[in-house]
Amino acid sequence: MLACRSSTNASTGVTPNKMEIILPLQANIGLPPDPDKACGSYSEYVSALHNELETIHKMAQKRNIRSVTMTLPPSVALSSKVMRFGYSTTESESGKLSPQWKGPCLVTGKIDDLEYFVKTSQRSLARPFHIDRLRLYRGSHKPAWLKI
Repeated sequence: MLACRSSTNASTGVTPNKMEIILPLQANIGLPPDPDKACGSYSEYVSALHNELETIHKMAQKRNIRSVTMTLPPSVALSSKVMRFGYSTTESESGKLSPQWKGPCLVTGKIDDLEYFVKTSQRSLARPFHIDRLRLYRGSHKPAWLKI
């Protein structure tokens, strides 16, 4: 537990211990003086600690927003080839050992920016899939039913 709380988080850039307020025991006993922070009184120390925590939280929030925007999937164009994420649907296949990404499939329609209709075979009906469960197909194998 100590290793998790004292290691730097990739999304926030600081340790979880640094993001928290001081412990009640530390508030009663007091902290050893820090040579970098020359605080004359208790109120100055509290305001300095408050400012430091605000700065850390703002920095972590900026880093978190940047990491989320970098991982958002792009929109998918109609009639593009995609792979869909899905476990095995038949009982004869093992869900653990079967590939999780199936495809290539064809995007036939768009519900909104996050939901798309995807056709998985020539005879199947197009089903809606969330964009998180789709990724662009970059392979060279093209089934015969995909004319595009």
